Amino acid sequence: MTFPFIFNPLWKDSVPLFDGGIYDNFPVTPMVEAFHPDFIFGSAVAGTEVKPSENPYNQLETMIMQKTDYEVPKEEGMMIKFSFPNVSLLDFQRADELMEIGYKRTLSLIDSIKQRVPREITVAEVNERRKEYKESLPPLIFQNIYVTGVNDAQKRYIEAQLHRDINGEFSMEEFKLAYFKMLTYSKIREIMPHAVYNQKEKKFDLYLDVKMKEEISVGFGGNISSHQANQLFLGLGYQTLSQFATDLNANFQVGNSFDGVLLNSRFYLQTRIPTYINVDGVFSNKKYQQSQSLFYEDMVPTFIKQRELYVRAKLGFPFLNRAKAEIGAAYGRLTDHYLQTTNISLNTSYFDKNTYDLFVGTLNIERNSLDTKQYAIEGCMQYLTAQYVTGKKYRPATTYTDNSFREETHS
Repeated sequence: MTFPFIFNPLWKDSVPLFDGGIYDNFPVTPMVEAFHPDFIFGSAVAGTEVKPSENPYNQLETMIMQKTDYEVPKEEGMMIKFSFPNVSLLDFQRADELMEIGYKRTLSLIDSIKQRVPREITVAEVNERRKEYKESLPPLIFQNIYVTGVNDAQKRYIEAQLHRDINGEFSMEEFKLAYFKMLTYSKIREIMPHAVYNQKEKKFDLYLDVKMKEEISVGFGGNISSHQANQLFLGLGYQTLSQFATDLNANFQVGNSFDGVLLNSRFYLQTRIPTYINVDGVFSNKKYQQSQSLFYEDMVPTFIKQRELYVRAKLGFPFLNRAKAEIGAAYGRLTDHYLQTTNISLNTSYFDKNTYDLFVGTLNIERNSLDTKQYAIEGCMQYLTAQYVTGKKYRPATTYTDNSFREETHS
């Protein structure tokens, strides 16, 4: 199913192949010429009248789709026609509803169908013919693999994801596991598999056409404000695929009231069970102050400052069939500097200081069956986490005179 600007085409011999429905959405003539059927049963769920629409996609569909004759000659078969004016090409969520309508309509016409098609075959005979046909097929076992669209290091990484048996072979189920595992890595944009039977070896050869994404990404932004919230942002990303699949990202922010840096790295391991290691770190500095400036400085001194440092490492892997588990450890330090009164000499006074040391061990189990990422109407998300946090220290400055409570620790 490919459609311009919606679904990418398939390429065959340097020619893009689009959905045949664009040219002929009811291909009775090609069917007759290719298969010579005894009887054609047609179901038309698209009308020939196209109403004007303000929807850009509907306009595109109207321009591209060729006029189609939704008819089956009476001497060659029969038709059932449906009218769904409020259903579009991409309304996949209504598939069950529409199929049920088609099923009931066909049952209501079953007597007419039997008059046109009197020949009957028992279910046992059909099942036997299907069994014989399936047994005649060669088993879908792969041996040779050919990867295009990548360099040698990337090719070795992709081949390493396919775990072969002692004969150097792998099954379709093994390929499916590796296929979805590789697509979870953000550097691989698309994998187009193609199986070709090898008459000599009596096995299938697997051809993989792989499309990669750009390795380096840069993001730049900011905020220009009449207050002190002016801010600049720079984001850098680097993806590499060689011995390991690796994502590296860095975000930098600079401004009057907030400075910060975030570093993140994820390494996808070459293990039979999809596993990754994620390491990230954050450092930020916030300043709370008052100002009436418009692109010039007239700010009063800062009364509150907060600094945050956080470093975390996680090991992620599947949990049963529908969940993800993560085991991690982290360390953080939160430091608050503040003045508790304005009735002091700002030039000679020191800040009171609170320090929070965070030592965190985590075990997360997450299961998500929501039907959409945003505004879900079906499914649920279950998240279980355990962590331990310890440490709080207080050091007073010149505004505090009692020295007996200089430090106190909580867990």
